[in-house]
Amino acid sequence: MHDAWDDVAGGGLQPVPPAPRGYVWRLPTVSRRVNAPWALCLHVTALAGTVLEHRSSTERVVEFSTKVRGRAIVTTRLMRLAPPRITYHWLSGPLPYVRETVDAVSLSPDRTRLRYEGAFSPGPRLRDQVVVPWVRWRFRVQKRRDLAEAKRLAEEQYAGSHVFKPDPQPETREHG
Repeated sequence: MHDAWDDVAGGGLQPVPPAPRGYVWRLPTVSRRVNAPWALCLHVTALAGTVLEHRSSTERVVEFSTKVRGRAIVTTRLMRLAPPRITYHWLSGPLPYVRETVDAVSLSPDRTRLRYEGAFSPGPRLRDQVVVPWVRWRFRVQKRRDLAEAKRLAEEQYAGSHVFKPDPQPETREHG
């Protein structure tokens, strides 16, 4: 379990924002079925963004840039990989608190459901709550795009992969 201040490679400390007091809103759950194994889906999802720092084999600081109304919104997130889950904590961005998870739920050896969930706080003041409907809508739109892209990449890689192919089923013959 990590403290609110986590060690950064190189001896520094970087805060992981605690859940704020006041209003925390759930983000819409978004999911997508993928015709690929869960490990490949998680791998492809974990490659998104620009890695700024490798903290350990399971933690990275990652930067994302998203266009919104013609403007680039840049966020920095602490990504923690704990298969079959990836957790993101925003370290910087337009919202003071965002926590997101992506789960890779195995449906069969070569089918997975990627599921996104999250929560956010627009700020402690009552007037900050005005943006809640727009933020929830914007996240739903963006996460649908993100999961569609992860699906496309995972299925593309799976189609050409020899590593992730399940063992062929032995043929059975009935003798009559």
